[in-house]
Amino acid sequence: TGRELLTLEGHMKPVAGVAISPDGRRAVSASSDNTLKVWDLETGHALATFTTDTVLLCCSFATNQTIVAGDLGGHLHFLALDELLIVVISRATTAMGNPLRKIYRVIA
Repeated sequence: TGRELLTLEGHMKPVAGVAISPDGRRAVSASSDNTLKVWDLETGHALATFTTDTVLLCCSFATNQTIVAGDLGGHLHFLALDELLIVVISRATTAMGNPLRKIYRVIA
């Protein structure tokens, strides 16, 4: 119909990319404010915000549960979502050389 259904507010600078999950329940947005936000499309609330070291240029859902985002430094960020936890696998590594994983609890 062309009418606005929802406005997602929260980024402090322009948004460079937005993607909708295959099931249509969530959106993800990448911004030049160095944040990636995961949104609940039913309520319009941000489910989670991730901050990176540089501007985020793009984002996409690989599946309903996996997000990939790219930043200005040429790095890819992989986020694995589930109903209660978000696991972030970043470009950083542990002392043993394994990918650094950060686990966040989703607050809805």
